[in-house]
Amino acid sequence: MLTSLEREFSNLAARYANPLTQLPGNVPINEHIEYLLQNQVAFCVCYGDLDHFKPFNDIYGFHKGDEIIQLAAKVIAGFCDPTQDFIGHIGGDDFIILFQSHDWETRCQSILKLFGECASGFFSVEDHERNGCVTEDRHGRKAFHPLTSLSLGAVRVEPGMFASPYEVSFAATDAKKQAKKFPAIPSSWNAANGTRRPRAAQDGHRAPPYIVITSANSNTQHKTPALMTVCVIPATETSSCVWLNAHMPL
Repeated sequence: MLTSLEREFSNLAARYANPLTQLPGNVPINEHIEYLLQNQVAFCVCYGDLDHFKPFNDIYGFHKGDEIIQLAAKVIAGFCDPTQDFIGHIGGDDFIILFQSHDWETRCQSILKLFGECASGFFSVEDHERNGCVTEDRHGRKAFHPLTSLSLGAVRVEPGMFASPYEVSFAATDAKKQAKKFPAIPSSWNAANGTRRPRAAQDGHRAPPYIVITSANSNTQHKTPALMTVCVIPATETSSCVWLNAHMPL
């Protein structure tokens, strides 16, 4: 049986639901963050964003664009515990997850893996073969874009760390930006003849997928081969961030 507070959150989520995914929008997202902060609840805020979505939308059309956004919503929701976790749709291809589940890292890895597998069906054989798609601007210039993938940037929030939903949102956005800095496809594109060649390892590109974890007390960087590469790097003075990026090979 729902409590009065749970009914209030449920009504708020329904009133401000995103029309495409039916997930709670910005108002209930902020309300839920405020509730967690006020009640001194430890949680992990995770910002999900589709990489290279615009060229995908331009090439395959807005209907397919809507479908891949819906796919991301379905995959993310499938790995969230409805009794503990909260998922919201900020708008466009951006999502927020508020994890209270202790195994949130495993859930993130599962989200990234399944999205990569499912998104494979959205691309043509030609785009699969070259691991990307090509657009042409009004001047006839061609540009290569990696296949659409999912990045997750997460911040572990401890009681007293942040004072408002705005601060939490700012930190999560920064984590997402850091996650998206890592290129999905280690390749170069020759617009003149439409060919693609892998970049050499010395180009500084790491093979996907990987997780980047930031420790607040760490001053050294480590790289550990695993299912995903783990890199411990210095954090900011204000927060301890975990950045996850899964550009799954399709």
